[in-house]
Amino acid sequence: MKRAGLLLCFSLLFFFAFAQKNIQEVNGYVFLDANHNGIFDRGEKGLKGIPVSNGDTIVTTTRNGEFSLPVDSTSSIFPILPANFRSTGSSIGNTNSRYFGKANQSGDVSFGVEKTKRKSEFRMGAIGDVQVSNIQEFGYANNSVMSELISRTDIDFNIFLGDLVNDNIEDLPLFKQTLESLPAKSWTVAGNHDRDKSIENQQQTFNSLFGAADYAFNYGDVHFIVLNNVYPKGKRGYEGRFTAKQLRFVKNDLALVSDKKLVVIAQHIPMFAVKNKGEILSLLENREQVLILSGHTHRVSRHYLSSNIMEIVAGASCGNWWTGERDWQGVPSALMQCGSPRNYFLIQFNKSDYRFQFKGVGLDSSQQMTIWVNDQDSVDKHIPVLQELEEGIVIANVYAGSEETQVRMQVDNGEWILMQKTDLVDPNVARNVELNSLDVYPSSFSRKAALRRTGSPHIWQAKLPGSLFTGTHVLKIEASEANGFYVSGSKVINTP
Repeated sequence: MKRAGLLLCFSLLFFFAFAQKNIQEVNGYVFLDANHNGIFDRGEKGLKGIPVSNGDTIVTTTRNGEFSLPVDSTSSIFPILPANFRSTGSSIGNTNSRYFGKANQSGDVSFGVEKTKRKSEFRMGAIGDVQVSNIQEFGYANNSVMSELISRTDIDFNIFLGDLVNDNIEDLPLFKQTLESLPAKSWTVAGNHDRDKSIENQQQTFNSLFGAADYAFNYGDVHFIVLNNVYPKGKRGYEGRFTAKQLRFVKNDLALVSDKKLVVIAQHIPMFAVKNKGEILSLLENREQVLILSGHTHRVSRHYLSSNIMEIVAGASCGNWWTGERDWQGVPSALMQCGSPRNYFLIQFNKSDYRFQFKGVGLDSSQQMTIWVNDQDSVDKHIPVLQELEEGIVIANVYAGSEETQVRMQVDNGEWILMQKTDLVDPNVARNVELNSLDVYPSSFSRKAALRRTGSPHIWQAKLPGSLFTGTHVLKIEASEANGFYVSGSKVINTP
């Protein structure tokens, strides 16, 4: 027993000694980079009181801009800059962090910044799952969502909400180059398909390219926290979870942020699928207002997690994994299971207030819903799910709708009719599923859409008034919430 105890003691000592070898103290500076070369040159001024973190501990810089933090081979160090400063490095925000993995094992680090005008009003894009698998799908993205983003001058920055690629992490450098071509600054979230599945440190490639997967930044009057909530289970498995280190980081970070300031959490896996969501929600419960942005599901949905926390599950800019029939430009329609087209979200901030808008890729910004009316298309008589519906049924798929949304319809300026939220398959999804089963789809050079007869979370229905005369009618639908959300749509119909 005595010998066994000694062996255990020596084993523990060896373990801790080995663990300590991977930890080092890093010193650095945050400074005004007058010549924008990223080097702390003679005569350049260090900045006092800037928070700097290793994704766990947060320290503030001394009067000459100096800081010191412990790191190991998985750590990233980043400054949490006030809104009137910005990094002078890459146009991808988190790339200006310093990762201490394989390629950057040692050395001190400094962060060059410049002053910038603080904006009380700004707009961001929340872009879910681009998830390109090969050069052809890069082409799909470039010809659709990237072309749209590169032509926009009204977006201050974008957050890409994970699954940038589809397991082919050797293409992450090309994706990074694509983001660098956009006119607006970008920030990236790590997704479950952006991992090194063959090694223990599954974020090595992502962090080597993008600097950090857990970090925070300020823009205007809003504080942003980005977290990698993809928790590995073995080499290929994963679950939604926050680590103890991430929870400490959030707690330490929020201690420096006023309770009245709007906080935005960006993550990949939605909160409803996070195993220990209660731990992070408890850190947010006393905040005045919190917005959570997620991707992952390839469906659009919105959830009120408490009176002060709303989550937008932003859908996917690749839609249903770049599948389905190609349009006239050769890009797959990729209709999502919820019946939403490929999309992203625009979020407009005004101080600590915000408004959001669904944006279909390639669609006019007014396209916020699909309106389907029974008996308007003869093909629908051959679709089993649609055959079961009564004559005169109207279905509205309000893409950004939630459980709190009230939807109503009006025919020819008549009385408003309240529509009922229901669990139905979107009619366009039902049509695609049936045409797949009949081998009408996919046509040559297209991929079969992975759609099922599963209900959408944002469908409302009502019935046309029975007194309508034969002829043409105008149908209008409005969707609204007490928080100011409002969208509308119209459709011309003919009744026999």
